[in-house]
Amino acid sequence: MILKEDHPLYPFILPHLAATMKAVNQFVPKALAEHGYHYSRAQWFTLRQIGEWGPLSQQAIADKMNRDKGAVKRMLDTLKRKGLIEFIAHPSDKRIKQVILSDQGKSLMKESIGPMQEIASSVETNLSIEEKENLIKLLAKVRANLKDNNP
Repeated sequence: MILKEDHPLYPFILPHLAATMKAVNQFVPKALAEHGYHYSRAQWFTLRQIGEWGPLSQQAIADKMNRDKGAVKRMLDTLKRKGLIEFIAHPSDKRIKQVILSDQGKSLMKESIGPMQEIASSVETNLSIEEKENLIKLLAKVRANLKDNNP
């Protein structure tokens, strides 16, 4: 939702963040599809998290991605059906299943990093290095505010 400048919420950043996130969620899957990858932004970033930090429990993935456990479970089930992840037993607690990338998932992440860098670069086209650095710092402050005020 793009607000008019005279809207009472216009000076607040939350609606602008929401509109930006909606645009990102629409843009990334379309851009990935142009490169032959048919995954949502959340699926790709979940795979990246598992690849970088794995093996991870479902709860650890939910915590790292700031999503509820049920939504993560549904996404992991989808990624499992696609052959991109595997579940393994935790070495010290067999009741806990950990998630790792399958060979197909590792291959996907390796080959899709270049296209994802292109996609990320296209989003930043009109921003200077200084503007990007400032934006990253400002977004970190917003995330900290959200974390500090999380009920």
